[in-house]
Amino acid sequence: MAICPLAVDWGNAADWAAVAVAAAGAVAVWLVSKAANRTAKASHELAEQLKRRDDEIRSADRTVLTTLIYGEIQSAKLAYEELLEELVQDESFDWAVGSEKTLQLVAQLSKGPPLARTKESSQRLNLLPIALGEQIARGISMTELCALNSESLLRARSREAQQEAFDILVSSIDGARIAFTAAHIRIKELVG
Repeated sequence: MAICPLAVDWGNAADWAAVAVAAAGAVAVWLVSKAANRTAKASHELAEQLKRRDDEIRSADRTVLTTLIYGEIQSAKLAYEELLEELVQDESFDWAVGSEKTLQLVAQLSKGPPLARTKESSQRLNLLPIALGEQIARGISMTELCALNSESLLRARSREAQQEAFDILVSSIDGARIAFTAAHIRIKELVG
């Protein structure tokens, strides 16, 4: 092997070329990373803006929903409180089953107010805080149970069957009262 002092050292030139290519690659990666970082930051800011907008819309929907159903919740609470107060007195069973007219009255009152807007809006209860939505759903369920139990009282013929149906009805009315009272307290906190 002959050594020529004027010959190009290709090994060194190849190393320098590799360094130049690696440096260009590093610069390209840095530029792409910088662009990706700007894109990620812009995406994050957009996501934050969309979340704030969604929260504002959700808050407005919650306000509208609570305004729409507040009166019905309060009405149901008062109706079930008053009915329960009447039905837990000493002679209330005898009064309730004393005539067909009073049986019909008790059955009608136990169904509670119609809760039309609340039932219509039941698919939107997820806009409300979980505990409030659960109490309203429980209240709606209890009004339906009260209606079923009032029908049982109307169908009962013997005094024992009437007493049993009456006790079950009073228990479901108390359940409705509890649910609507809890919902009323929570909805007042939310509105107020």
